[in-house]
Amino acid sequence: MKEKNPQREAIQAALKDMPLMIRDGDAQKIVAHCKAIAPLLSKVSASQIRNVFGPVKRMELEWTKNAPEDKARAVFRQLVLLRSKLEYMVARASKDSKEHMENFQTLLDEAIEQVEAGSDFQTRRAYFENFVAFFESLVAFHKRHEQRSSRQ
Repeated sequence: MKEKNPQREAIQAALKDMPLMIRDGDAQKIVAHCKAIAPLLSKVSASQIRNVFGPVKRMELEWTKNAPEDKARAVFRQLVLLRSKLEYMVARASKDSKEHMENFQTLLDEAIEQVEAGSDFQTRRAYFENFVAFFESLVAFHKRHEQRSSRQ
């Protein structure tokens, strides 16, 4: 009989619900999952998260609802290329933080994949807004967890 791994279960549950979070924008699921998985990212430094979050926020500013299609294509391309940046970050992670960095990469990779599933740029833009909300929630709960562990 396999031993239950609550950490792995939290990641798997978030991955299973990723379509609801990214495609449907289910805020309750976003908050619940980010709260559960933030401790599993505690060894990912705030600067590592900012290295991905900063470009995502810049993309958000550029990819407005009324953005011309060429601008939408350019921003969407940047989003897809973040997947390779995440892969690089995992490769560079120390042994101590590798599992947490892999969790971070797995979650964002799946979220980006959900954005890619949009049939057109308008749909992808809506999914991207939900992706940003998911990422913002993840950053907030990561910070909360990080502050708790530094006080102990």
